[in-house]
Amino acid sequence: MATGAFLRADGDLFGIHESSVSRIIRRVSMAIASLRGQYITFPTGNNARAVNQGFMQVGGIPGIVGAIDCTMCQYSLQEGTQQNYSEIGTGTFL
Repeated sequence: MATGAFLRADGDLFGIHESSVSRIIRRVSMAIASLRGQYITFPTGNNARAVNQGFMQVGGIPGIVGAIDCTMCQYSLQEGTQQNYSEIGTGTFL
């Protein structure tokens, strides 16, 4: 959502104006955010220590007590295409 270009593309895809897409995205985002207390939690006490140790054992990453899950998609660019994605490794973006 870094630029408004997706509003036009999604509007074209669904046959609605980009201002409608913007309102829909805002409403859905607010609805999801309103549920954050039910689904987003951070470990505390002994549980936080156990999670921290687990991250250290699995990835050698110290001081971590949580992570955000993201969807990674494979892509391939045509030669000369501008790249506008946050890359994680080669050929993967968020």
